[in-house]
Amino acid sequence: MTVLDRKLFAVAGVMSAVTASNAAWSDEPYRVPDALTRQAQLPDSMQSGPALALSMSEAIQLAVRQNLGIVLSREQYVAAQRQIEVQWGRSFEPVVRGSYSASTATTPPQLSLLQNGDQALSLNTQGGNWFFGVTQTLETATQLSLGYSSMRQLTRPGQSVPLVYNAGLNFTLTQPLLKNFAFDLAVPRQDVLRARFDSDRARQDARTALIAAVKSTDDAYWDVVLALKTYAIGQDSLKLADEQLALTQRQIDAGILAPSDLITVESTQAQRAYTLLQAESQIGTASDTLRTVLNLPKDDWRRPLLPVDPPQFVERTLDLDTSYQIALGNRPEVAQARIDVEKAALNVRVAKTDRLPELDFVFNYGLAGQGITYGETVNQVFGTNLPALTATLNLAWTPLMKGSQANVDSLRATESAKHTQLDVVRVNLYAELRNDLRNLDFAARQVHAAAKFRDLAQQALDAEQRKFLNGNNMSNNILVALKQDQLAQAQLAELQAIVGHHKASTAIDAAMGVLLDQRGIDLRTGG
Repeated sequence: MTVLDRKLFAVAGVMSAVTASNAAWSDEPYRVPDALTRQAQLPDSMQSGPALALSMSEAIQLAVRQNLGIVLSREQYVAAQRQIEVQWGRSFEPVVRGSYSASTATTPPQLSLLQNGDQALSLNTQGGNWFFGVTQTLETATQLSLGYSSMRQLTRPGQSVPLVYNAGLNFTLTQPLLKNFAFDLAVPRQDVLRARFDSDRARQDARTALIAAVKSTDDAYWDVVLALKTYAIGQDSLKLADEQLALTQRQIDAGILAPSDLITVESTQAQRAYTLLQAESQIGTASDTLRTVLNLPKDDWRRPLLPVDPPQFVERTLDLDTSYQIALGNRPEVAQARIDVEKAALNVRVAKTDRLPELDFVFNYGLAGQGITYGETVNQVFGTNLPALTATLNLAWTPLMKGSQANVDSLRATESAKHTQLDVVRVNLYAELRNDLRNLDFAARQVHAAAKFRDLAQQALDAEQRKFLNGNNMSNNILVALKQDQLAQAQLAELQAIVGHHKASTAIDAAMGVLLDQRGIDLRTGG
């Protein structure tokens, strides 16, 4: 059995024993070791310039402000919101109309006048017409119109110069009773409602992008912390090898050990120095990942990143059914699926009214005036001397309804598909929460197990070093190096378990759709 095989065998044995006894001590309070809570230090090779120190909160704020995906989603959300006003304006804003026309016409007299011996004089008519009116469509599909028209007419038969003014004030009410209304107020508001659905969906898209960015930032941040702390553990392990080398050299000088024992210690020292270089490389890789997530300017890429938040452990107990109910009310994917169902249902309601006959009620009330002076004409109009009232029912119907019925059937199938998609989202969400809760529970138990592993590994190393210092024949440099490696592996396992628990906790908040609230992120401002 090689030295590496013996190391792996010993580590596996300790972890198996710890896992088997986990139930007996997993409820004990856990405290993160001081070595892991100390401020992380950058390798000497990365301290060429001022570091960019970041807390988790600051990193998330940077990501929210600078992440291009979030910026795009927020802009699309704002644009979709504006479309609600656009569609409302197109459907229900009052429309003001006005016109003016001038004309000149020359017409012969009536044939009957010529037959009576009259002269064939032409009639020259000159005049100007103008109109002003306003039309308003209500959310009940009622259309109201009010208009005022005026006409000036100048006629020249012979030497006389008669001047005539005509004016009229008209009010018209048009109310669809069946098609495009059918007493369903959603139908005349369909364009506004669709714009509102699109806006709500864009809002959920923005929330999805924000949640993904916050989670990615959280994961990348703790990966940098993990890399820095892994480097620190490697430094401590290398320091132990240096101390063991010095101790071995003293024992060789004293004649206690053979000079060949130095080779084993130097080999261990070289191996740990190589491992430390790998850990340093991982710091650079993890830092670049975080820089990418934060979308840092190129100039800031030259600065080393230094997370200032230490690893912490806060154990959480969550119930699956409760978490599922929270997720149903907060997850963007669920909200979007519900919006799609509502939009499909609206399309069906609108399509149903298209099968109905077009039956419109039209009411018109008008006032007219005519006089030689314009003042006299206006007085006649507003004096209601010449009123006119009309009530009309207009009917148009396509009795076969093949096209409209086929459209209803098609949209009903689409609505059914959207319901199925909502069910799929719910099932997937339930499975996701089960997996995330399982990971959270497993991560917490790993922290406890790794802490016990580290404690036992420290005790084993202390015992082995005492035996080595006492000159016990049962101890040697190989066994001491093995115990040192076990301690480093235990410390690394504990660190990975703590970071893994952080990530699992973030994942469950994201799965429940409450991550933004937990981090105090506002969708509109991004902070």
